Amino acid sequence: LNEALIREADIRHLVTKDSGAPGGTADKTEAAIASGISIHMISKPEDHTDMECLGYEEVLKMVTEAAEEECGTPAAFIEGVLPEDNKDSRDSALSQISLIGLGMGDRGSMTKEALNTIGEADLIMGSERLIGICRRKFNKRAEYVTEYRPLQALETAEYIARRLEKQDARSRGISAAVLFSGDSGFYSGCRRVYEALERRVEEGLKAEIRICPGISSVAYLSARIGRPYDDAYILSVHGRGEDSIIKAAAHVRISRDSYLLMGGREDIKALARVLLDAGLGDCIITAASELSYTDERIITGSAEGFSKGTVFKESDRGGALYICHIHNPAPFERTVAAGLKAGGFLRGKVPMTKEEVRAVTIDKLRLKPESRVLDIGCGTGSVSVETACLIPDGRVFAYDDNDEAVDLTGANVRKYKLPNVKVKKGCVPEIFKEGESFPRGITHVFIGGNKGTLRDILDFLKAKSESGGGIRVVLNMITDKTRESLRSWTDENEISDYELVKIAVSRGDEMKAGNEVFICSFTM
Repeated sequence: LNEALIREADIRHLVTKDSGAPGGTADKTEAAIASGISIHMISKPEDHTDMECLGYEEVLKMVTEAAEEECGTPAAFIEGVLPEDNKDSRDSALSQISLIGLGMGDRGSMTKEALNTIGEADLIMGSERLIGICRRKFNKRAEYVTEYRPLQALETAEYIARRLEKQDARSRGISAAVLFSGDSGFYSGCRRVYEALERRVEEGLKAEIRICPGISSVAYLSARIGRPYDDAYILSVHGRGEDSIIKAAAHVRISRDSYLLMGGREDIKALARVLLDAGLGDCIITAASELSYTDERIITGSAEGFSKGTVFKESDRGGALYICHIHNPAPFERTVAAGLKAGGFLRGKVPMTKEEVRAVTIDKLRLKPESRVLDIGCGTGSVSVETACLIPDGRVFAYDDNDEAVDLTGANVRKYKLPNVKVKKGCVPEIFKEGESFPRGITHVFIGGNKGTLRDILDFLKAKSESGGGIRVVLNMITDKTRESLRSWTDENEISDYELVKIAVSRGDEMKAGNEVFICSFTM
């Protein structure tokens, strides 16, 4: 009850006389210590017959006169800290709410901003573990609320709002802090609490909300084991069931480095079993718990070892949460596929690759997320646009010597808002022989139109391929003459993976077939 009264009245100093057990002195003392506030004990003197005794009115006069001298406020209005009608002071008392990422939990992994904010806070909320850290080390005077659970964002926001509104009536803003483990922006309850508090501010709560980021467990473990996470796959599977573990394993298949936030040992065993069953047993797993603490534990082993639990020790805490790094020494290459509808493109008199033909064409290109594609004879730009949509980490360079084609391709690029496409007028390869720089690192080439210069184009690309690695080439052709010319060139240049596909697209109920299109693909 004493602790509840201290919180409710926002008491900072408890003044009481030493009245022994009948007066509850021991209970008051324990409550003050538990709440981290100062206690001032007035002892009963053995002989008090000669003491000067003052009545209530005399004491009040002494206090108010001292306050008037200190702050210049008329004594008649002094009751508490500030006069009730001092509206300027009350209106300017904006409270501050800080949502703080504590990093791993030890002082070394906390930012200076977080430490300073915690040290100045009047009200601190967080889990029992985080509260324990701050109560012992960083702020012994604040009021602590340990009933907070991150998923109860609305309840947390409402509690803080009620406290601040009540405090505002006392004409003094207070500083509140909500603690989160790790980084406030990484799988944290911070987002939901922030959104709930923002709604209360819109409704009239006078408070400034700010976020103090912390060090995430991924950043910490990455530094400890020396494996970067700039291109790693990152996912939390903690408490999300079997589907999330299977999803994580599917990404491990195509990622050299993966960081996964796990639950306890059983989650790690389940993941290891899924990797083994999928033929990914050569993956190396590093599991870490209690990061930054004295009992920090980082263990590395095979998927088989983790699936059987042999890498764990009896001394390892059974209920500890883990973060895992999985290294796949031979990840599968990712591929992408087409799917944009023909009706989504701006049209003109320039021929456009049919939707189905475009899908097969892009499939034969065998693109990767970071591919760099040269589109020769881009037409309306349908292949350039769809390719760029599929490879946000890559680039597309589109060329055509027809003004309308260049304008249409540019218009479609702008319609789909694609910053990774460069469109230019020119005939390949002449434009590059006349001084235009050939795009660096080209990995794929699509030839949609060649104006009878196919052999010149292929000879030019072959020379570029020999100086910079293999280039994947796909051509769309209609005439037998072009097909025969291509076959002659591939034979002369000993192309071993030459593949030819004929496709005729029929549309509508009558299924009237359109022109046959030959799609040729090979690597030079």
